[in-house]
Amino acid sequence: MNTPDLTIRPCEAQPAPRRADCVLGCLMSDVESRLSDPSAPSPRTRRTRSRFASPHIRHPTSHIRHLPAFTLVELTVVLSLIAIVSAVAIPRYWSSIARYRVDLAARRVAADLSLAQTRARTTGQFRNVVFAASNAAYALPEETSFNTNTGSQTVDLSADPYYVSFNAFTTTDGGRRITFDGFGQPAQGLNLSLLCVGHQRTVRVDQSTGSIYVTNP
Repeated sequence: MNTPDLTIRPCEAQPAPRRADCVLGCLMSDVESRLSDPSAPSPRTRRTRSRFASPHIRHPTSHIRHLPAFTLVELTVVLSLIAIVSAVAIPRYWSSIARYRVDLAARRVAADLSLAQTRARTTGQFRNVVFAASNAAYALPEETSFNTNTGSQTVDLSADPYYVSFNAFTTTDGGRRITFDGFGQPAQGLNLSLLCVGHQRTVRVDQSTGSIYVTNP
């Protein structure tokens, strides 16, 4: 008669038919050990502790990758370069804006003078361009307003988008009016200097030839 094998082995190593007997044996062994020594940990607890205390298990934070960052010296160098570039670029930017505005204003005055001259030739009637004495503005009394279609056409060069001023204004007769006769010939010559933040342009009307042009300055 064969003696049955009563050795308790881990449940994972037991054959399938004897797995239930193995589990029961483990439970009985655990109860007996607790009755004999209540302070002793159970085999299951020992196995659990040994499993978590295994040197092969790494702490989750050990997998965190330390990304590179800028040092204080590098950050200071970058900020210094930005400050130097800004100190050079910003004044140049505003200077280019002022040059664009005075160019735009000078071309606008020349275009309106040419408009009055052309209308005088086509209609055979006198056309006038009247410049204000107090600010950088002028009017074309015989032309209807381009914006409202009522009243005369007026242009304020001291407002958006020009922001320029009259630096010098002279006519051959000392007045503030340029008159074109029915042939488009001006009755006065004009030298008008426009200024915007250090940039200057001059609009000229040649009384003898009737030419209208812009010079720098």
